[in-house]
Amino acid sequence: MPPKVEYSLSEKGKELLPVFELMQKWGEENNIEQKVQL
Repeated sequence: MPPKVEYSLSEKGKELLPVFELMQKWGEENNIEQKVQL
């Protein structure tokens, strides 16, 4: 069994969370053609 690994964002990385959330929202709103769950 491989060792358990946990990842976390640095404080600088956490500053990007609003960007990731906007990208997710955009993807959900523009998912018409693919019809896949994000």
